[in-house]
Amino acid sequence: GGLFALTIAPPTHYGGTECGSGACGQGGDHALAQDVTAQVMLGWDWARPIPDRSTGFFGGVQLEVTGSVTIEDAALLTRALSCGCAGCEGCGARAERAALLMVLTLENHAARSVVVELSAVLRESVAGRAATRGELRHSIVLGGHSSRDVRLPLNATDVPLWWPHNAGGLGPSLLNATVQARIGGALSHSEEFRVGVRTAEAYIDNRTGGRAFRVNGQKIFLLGGNWITPDLLLRYSADRTRYCDEVRLHQRAGINLLRVWGGGVSERNPFYECASEMGLFVYQEFWMSGDNNGRWAGSYSWPLDEAAYFANAQDTVRRLRRFAALLFWGGGNELFPRRLSPPVALEEIVHREDPGR
Repeated sequence: GGLFALTIAPPTHYGGTECGSGACGQGGDHALAQDVTAQVMLGWDWARPIPDRSTGFFGGVQLEVTGSVTIEDAALLTRALSCGCAGCEGCGARAERAALLMVLTLENHAARSVVVELSAVLRESVAGRAATRGELRHSIVLGGHSSRDVRLPLNATDVPLWWPHNAGGLGPSLLNATVQARIGGALSHSEEFRVGVRTAEAYIDNRTGGRAFRVNGQKIFLLGGNWITPDLLLRYSADRTRYCDEVRLHQRAGINLLRVWGGGVSERNPFYECASEMGLFVYQEFWMSGDNNGRWAGSYSWPLDEAAYFANAQDTVRRLRRFAALLFWGGGNELFPRRLSPPVALEEIVHREDPGR
């Protein structure tokens, strides 16, 4: 065996909770916003500051044994549906055909070039048996110590559709996806995850003048709630049961959209898994706030390390794009004016890494 050690330190701009006129408000003295971290850790009008700014790992750590080629951030994104219902407004419980896009990154950790045999299978569980609804196979030459972003079409047939939990008797159907990378027939790495096949589009309602959404071609009324990092010490961020219990409270209240607030953290995967399973949408904000990023205090030029911020944003988009619950992205909390905040690069990252959302 070997040793694996990491040194963990608090953010560089630790910040303080006292300002010239006494106790500070949203984000303390605002200094923490200079770093790429959750601004709420310096306190908010509803939260006490966390003394160590929640420094350290959260969400659990795992070690994985793989071959030389690994799959990163695999997802199946729905591009279009064919529902076989002439004259209907949108789809029903199933679609005759679904055009999907498989997106992922392949990374070769070895020095030699390899031919990667990539495969993906989409299955539905029917009466305890797995029915294949779509699959693909593709070979890719990958150079030594290199990575490649991959996008391949996958066509599925007779698929159940994902709906929010209160969509008139329809519900959040999920399928099982398996993506594998083989070298010379030997398995190098595999990822398994659940997929909700569904489309969503925003439009401006002619009567209200406000933004609205169609899901699978049907108008859906959104009733939202606010998720503001309820576990500030991040003690239960590896507890899937806790996430599901708290998401279920919102479901039972009739809510079908949760906004993940930009002053906090992007939650761990079990939160989005639970939301997808229970039929709740998620509106995900990036980690900025008008309180600390220029509108009322702080600076439009923060965080100081833009490269680190955008790298974190790209990683987050790639991690979350696979979840059916994810409805749309927001630049942050109460940002203004548009020409200054959020950075245009955030939009570019979303359009590149999560096309169509």
